[in-house]
Amino acid sequence: MTLSYCYDTLANVLAFFASCVILIRFSYMKTLNKNQGNNKAWWQPALVIFAKMSGWIFFPVVVGLFLGRWLDDKFNTAPWFFLSVIGFAFVISIIGIIKTAKEEFKHIEEEEKRKKEKREDEQ
Repeated sequence: MTLSYCYDTLANVLAFFASCVILIRFSYMKTLNKNQGNNKAWWQPALVIFAKMSGWIFFPVVVGLFLGRWLDDKFNTAPWFFLSVIGFAFVISIIGIIKTAKEEFKHIEEEEKRKKEKREDEQ
């Protein structure tokens, strides 16, 4: 298996993943426009979280893929720039995922507090 075959396979997988993320985001935005207010479908928040997390996985890796490959071609150092840039992209992805997860956990806790206060007010 050659390195170019690995590049092509990775690019195809990432392209498929990107199209899935774009379709999910488009589907969510279309549904959100129809359901103005609190009448969201039960699956929409999960889909938003999935799209955010997927974006943090996909975009740094794709940029790293093309940047690393370009640097290797320019300086004839294959695969060292590719591997180092992909490693850096992985670190960026992990940091973004952790940041997004913390924000979502905070949002969920605030929503639970609001629901609890609303139930207490109704009683």
